Amino acid sequence: FFFQAEDGIRDPLWSRGLGDVYKRQTNMIVESIRCGKAVLIHCSDGWDRTSQLACLAQIILDKYYRTIEGFEVLIEKDFLAFGHQFKHRLGHGEHNGLNDKEFCPVFIQFLDCAYQIMCQYPTLFEFTPNFLLEIAHHAFSLRFGTFLGNCDKDRTHLDVKNKTISLWSYLNSRKNDFLNSLYQPNAPFVNEQNIY
Repeated sequence: FFFQAEDGIRDPLWSRGLGDVYKRQTNMIVESIRCGKAVLIHCSDGWDRTSQLACLAQIILDKYYRTIEGFEVLIEKDFLAFGHQFKHRLGHGEHNGLNDKEFCPVFIQFLDCAYQIMCQYPTLFEFTPNFLLEIAHHAFSLRFGTFLGNCDKDRTHLDVKNKTISLWSYLNSRKNDFLNSLYQPNAPFVNEQNIY
């Protein structure tokens, strides 16, 4: 697994949750879209599983989102612009955010799901797992303005575009560090029935 406890023990509830996301929900979304059906994805609040499932389906369906640029665009549009509450979900700015009732690492779980797909289809991704690790690290580091606040309104109020640097600028300046030497942009399409 991509993320595990420091003692190396893997949490079975975490992997069961990932399996649920893969096997049932994402596969149903992808199959429906491939059959030409319209799909509406909406969790109870609209910014946790909605973003997670929409992103996973797009990674499976469109090779653009398996490139560095595409993956950044995916996070921008379906997590950041969609209003995923990074401040609450990752405990930013709280003296003990991990104990906050709003803490829930949905974004980190999404990165782990992307990693699980990457492990099964290593030639389909332009980037390496280190790219995902850098994103996960900086989701918590607060070094960049990208994941500050809970929505675009918060980031506008904080003036992050003028006061901070974007994580994407930093990662793109190091793009060669994250390029996957096995990448085959025209490799066969992901067969979602075999995922996980």
